[in-house]
Amino acid sequence: MPEFILNPRRSPRAPVRCRVQIITGQGNVDAETEDVGMRGCQLISPRLMRRSEPVRLVISHPRLREPLEAAGRVAWASPQEPWRLGIAFDEGSQKFARRWYEKLVETVPGIPTLDRIPEKIAADASLFLGTPPKFVVDFSPDEAIVLRSLGSGARIDELKAKLNDRWVPCQRAIFSLLARHHVTLARGHAVHPEAWKKILAEIEASYAIAGLSATEQPTPAPVLTMPRRTTGLDMPSPPRTTPAPAAATALSSAGGRRSTEAQACLERGLAEMAAGNSNTAMALLRRAAQLAPGDPEVQDAFSRANFRDRNPNRR
Repeated sequence: MPEFILNPRRSPRAPVRCRVQIITGQGNVDAETEDVGMRGCQLISPRLMRRSEPVRLVISHPRLREPLEAAGRVAWASPQEPWRLGIAFDEGSQKFARRWYEKLVETVPGIPTLDRIPEKIAADASLFLGTPPKFVVDFSPDEAIVLRSLGSGARIDELKAKLNDRWVPCQRAIFSLLARHHVTLARGHAVHPEAWKKILAEIEASYAIAGLSATEQPTPAPVLTMPRRTTGLDMPSPPRTTPAPAAATALSSAGGRRSTEAQACLERGLAEMAAGNSNTAMALLRRAAQLAPGDPEVQDAFSRANFRDRNPNRR
């Protein structure tokens, strides 16, 4: 009896970036979709959420007048950052999601739908590297592992033996990569592994950054305490410099706190952007944005790098 791996997604999806507000019992979170469908979506969240946790989503796209408001639950969550979440819509929300999805595909030209991916793949079928993305994009750790493991091609059962305890999450990664055409079942559509060499190095570098140890983190700058405004009842306090402890966070321009890891990614990303290394800069600044959501300085740097990456003649 032949063995198969099953596609966990049984309904069409569109790989499109939409802004999302996640509403939970612990508060609201701003996130971004990786794909949207009639029965659920995949998104990247700045905060981990647990499997089966109930959520409400407000998904918006600039080309659509009305957002999609849907209730659902967390069907799965990645084991590490960036926090990828699979959301399954409740039955009562699916009819609204279907209408919104159909309007999205109709209104936004060129959106590929993910309904041509097989429901199952035989274990003796072979996978090959497909077309790499033109720009650096987010890949999950499991997707990066699958891409690195394929080389010039590999059978499904060979991958299963090779990946061992990572095999279960990597099955989902295989179908996600197939949907985005970064992996193919057709040898005639395959590309040489050399075409992926640079981008794989940068994907893996971004995850190496995520694993910075305390000894690798830069020495925090002193925190400057500014004098208080004076009134007729008190005297001004002189400015004093207090060294920040090793685990302290850096002040952000928003007046909040930016982690030392986010600060390190921001500084390295800006240096790489100044040196003209746009792909590395994008990976670093994307990581900084994930670690410091809502930080205006980080978001501005990421936006400038993103714009420059898409406008190679800009200096």
